[in-house]
Amino acid sequence: TQSRSSAASDVYKRQLLMCVAVNRIDSTALEALVQMADDLHSHGIKLHLTDVKGPVMDRLKGTTLIKHPACTVDLSAHEALNHILEKEGPAQITNSPSTKYA
Repeated sequence: TQSRSSAASDVYKRQLLMCVAVNRIDSTALEALVQMADDLHSHGIKLHLTDVKGPVMDRLKGTTLIKHPACTVDLSAHEALNHILEKEGPAQITNSPSTKYA
């Protein structure tokens, strides 16, 4: 049988993480984000961070996450969705929540 994570990668190609409520980020959270990006990348899923505030972005710039092949930082969820639509079309947009990292 197919594992849950590989089944999810057949359906989900993008994970949007809205950071609008994140005002600060510590090194443990940064490591967790890098690990999440690595995990998602290993399953062919791209991570989009959106609505990242200035102080958090400053911390991200000092990490490997900002240059990670599976991660992009978009100004807003709207901008991220527009990038996805431009590259892959509307079939890639789904409203189903992922619970892997919930």
